[in-house]
Amino acid sequence: MYGPGSSNKHMALCYTLENLRREECVKTMSCDLCDATFSADSFDQWCELMKGHYMSAHSDFMADNHSKEDGLRWMETMKAKFDSL
Repeated sequence: MYGPGSSNKHMALCYTLENLRREECVKTMSCDLCDATFSADSFDQWCELMKGHYMSAHSDFMADNHSKEDGLRWMETMKAKFDSL
């Protein structure tokens, strides 16, 4: 992976730097209806976490009829918030 003759120290350093880069990508945002927080590498991953949370913790809200425009507006707002972190 790191080439012939790579030392264990070099491999450990590369692994550590790779993990630090990955941790820098993780963003945490709270639910817009409660104080629960969720961390993800991407907005899509965060949305998947939120979907499960909404279904279990906010099923009454999910049962209400919301227009497609409401959903798109929510996605737009939350993505902008996520991207600004």
